[in-house]
Amino acid sequence: YIKIQTKSRDIEENIMNLKVEKLLENGKEVSIETPYEDLNKEIGGWRAGELAIVGAQACQGKTKFALESAIKALRDGKSVLFYSVEHSEVETLIQMVDMLVSEGMTKSEASTFIANSNFNFVHDEKLSPNFIKRRAARESLTDEGVDFVIIDTLQIPSTSLESGETINYAIKFVNLKFAKMAKRMKIPVLLMTRINVDKEVTQVNKLISEDAGVVVSIQA
Repeated sequence: YIKIQTKSRDIEENIMNLKVEKLLENGKEVSIETPYEDLNKEIGGWRAGELAIVGAQACQGKTKFALESAIKALRDGKSVLFYSVEHSEVETLIQMVDMLVSEGMTKSEASTFIANSNFNFVHDEKLSPNFIKRRAARESLTDEGVDFVIIDTLQIPSTSLESGETINYAIKFVNLKFAKMAKRMKIPVLLMTRINVDKEVTQVNKLISEDAGVVVSIQA
């Protein structure tokens, strides 16, 4: 009886995943400039159908980088689906307003700009690849659709590096999930990743660069 239940749940899960994959294929091809001119020259912006990985240690500006990328896309009239593990919607919106004010807007102008933009925010402390894909598929059915997916932040664990567990973790999330999602949706997917140990930067970049279109390291 238990085995039958498990098989049934597995079948339902597989059917749901197939439906999600089909919805993701309806995406339009979209490329987006980064907020940094030098980076645009170097990589050509966030390219359609590609996963971009931005890795850094804790407190080195990953969320700021992600929000600057979101604001640039919004200014260009794109729709952004932003996932956050660590920050609530209120915290994120306040930070976005502060960033726009620092660029010369008033608080009123910044608030109005964000309110009138196609910015969809999801906060979940236990984000999973399947949840992210399903939400992206649902948003793709709206009139605005989805032009840019940003995920802030998934952590690459620093334990058991020699055993390969860290590398397998990276491959699982990058190769099997987000890189394929970007290709199916034909849009850029920006994944912010926390890397805790210096030696991981080189090792992880070397492996995941085979699946990611771009790998960027933020270093103090």
